[in-house]
Amino acid sequence: MWREGKDPNAERAADREAKKRNAEASFPKAAAAWLAFRKPGWAPETCRKAEYVTNTYLIPKLRRKSITTLPTKDAADVLAGPAVPTPTHR
Repeated sequence: MWREGKDPNAERAADREAKKRNAEASFPKAAAAWLAFRKPGWAPETCRKAEYVTNTYLIPKLRRKSITTLPTKDAADVLAGPAVPTPTHR
């Protein structure tokens, strides 16, 4: 690799960093971080509802997705699901 002008240690370090970034970008981790960030500014009931929707509808459907590659349509489709059975959307 050295002959090709590449540093194998630097490439391994870059690979480790990319894996770490991808793990941090998983939907469940990003959702938990978002909820934690928003929680101080929310009323307790708002927080409870956001956690319920996130944990009941979003995470089960999007748990294997990365937010770096998640298409808006995929997230919108998942969010449309809980909106259908609510009394205000009859």
